[in-house]
Amino acid sequence: MGSGPLRIWLFAALYFVICYASIAAWAYAGARLRHCLDDAGRVRAFNRAMAALIALSAVYLAFEG
Repeated sequence: MGSGPLRIWLFAALYFVICYASIAAWAYAGARLRHCLDDAGRVRAFNRAMAALIALSAVYLAFEG
């Protein structure tokens, strides 16, 4: 697929586009969540749900294999 420098530039360009799209998606999600989490009770529920997901991920990784 071409020489070394060309492959590196292609990878860098592709990586840049993917990273930019990812950052844009996170920024959009954060802006939308800001409106949903304007109440302390909702923030607490969101934090507990995220903590449960992290705990489940840790359990899965601990017993995988």
